[in-house]
Amino acid sequence: MTLRRAARVVRVLRRRDFIGLAIEALDALPSLSGNAKAGYIYALSNKSIPGGILKVGRSNDPHRRAGELQVTGVPGAYVIEILVATPDAARDEARVHAALTAHRVGDRRANGDMPETFAVGVPTAAAIIKSALKLSDDQIWIKG
Repeated sequence: MTLRRAARVVRVLRRRDFIGLAIEALDALPSLSGNAKAGYIYALSNKSIPGGILKVGRSNDPHRRAGELQVTGVPGAYVIEILVATPDAARDEARVHAALTAHRVGDRRANGDMPETFAVGVPTAAAIIKSALKLSDDQIWIKG
């Protein structure tokens, strides 16, 4: 599949909310395939967590990651709200977290890491992510 064809397929799938198929199509893009740094930046919500808290992170498989977060103490399932394919997920996650700092929830962890949770609505988070990563509208998937 050519890059142009794959990008066209992704745009169509995004418009129709077939995110699983869009991820498969994104995986077929030559710029991401075979790149160990490539992955996705995601924003997840959970209706059982009050206050509009989003978990923002990176993964090679956002659907699997959302399932991993489903633990005994959390009654609801995590839902992917925002998704961005990126050739360097670790770098872009750091950029997004820095841009979202004002919305961060929680204190520094024992290992020095900051939590990946932010009190921010989906539209605001999407705008911040787009700005931080310099994305166009067709480079970010927003559940809608």
